[in-house]
Amino acid sequence: MQDALQAMPVDGRLRFDPADCALLLLCDDVGDTSGTWGAELFTRFGELTGLRFSGRSAILPSGRAGFAALCSRAQQLLDEKDGVRHVLMAGASSLLNARRINLLLRDERLQVPGNPDGFFPGEAAAAVLVERGRGGSLGLRGVGAAQESGNWDGALPNRAEGLTAAVRAACGAAEVDVADLTMRISDINGEAFYARESATAFTRLLNGRPQLSHVTPASGLGEVGAALGPAAIAYLWHRAGRVVRPRDWPVSISSHHVMHLADDRGLRAAVILEMRPVGARAD
Repeated sequence: MQDALQAMPVDGRLRFDPADCALLLLCDDVGDTSGTWGAELFTRFGELTGLRFSGRSAILPSGRAGFAALCSRAQQLLDEKDGVRHVLMAGASSLLNARRINLLLRDERLQVPGNPDGFFPGEAAAAVLVERGRGGSLGLRGVGAAQESGNWDGALPNRAEGLTAAVRAACGAAEVDVADLTMRISDINGEAFYARESATAFTRLLNGRPQLSHVTPASGLGEVGAALGPAAIAYLWHRAGRVVRPRDWPVSISSHHVMHLADDRGLRAAVILEMRPVGARAD
């Protein structure tokens, strides 16, 4: 969070005022961590920095797919007539504790010898500072969420109806057609269940059109839960500000992408992003 705030230092012109900034902290739900964990992080950050944020700040203990709610809350705060000028969207999570690891091993969800269908547990924190307006190289255009009845353990079949509905809702909010999307960013982490679900959803959504370029941050970060959404946004913003980008990334002046996330409780989230890169040269 300090790294994000360094771009807007407090100075004589008051370019950044903590009291005019809402801190929204996304963390894992109480099923994964202590119910007070997010509050302790929130309080500790204030103690370490001495910053006092807007009274509209909030802790969202809704896990990885709660990123849609985080973005919606940020949009609402920035769009209010007397709203804040900035929102610091942060996410933090840790799967590196004995209780959680033992549960994941019991359910055979970790990628270990003899089980390639699993993920690497990790921990991370990420934050991005956002403000109202259409300037900059990356913008949030729409958010959607839906519920999936299929279970990760296969108890109920997964027809990807929740993810399909979430993406369509986000496109509707952004006034963007699915056909106009050029890339997707997902929380796919190595588990076949979620990979099959997203493949099914986008086969349905694209309806015969070519598949989208696919970015999977968990391939490098591991499974980092609530930190993945803000981390992915930070990565995209960083890449959009560079002239040289991966070869399969869009190179147009402006393009729309979809980020989608899922959790074990059935929540599916989608966010439409508009990228305006500084250049158009590939690696």
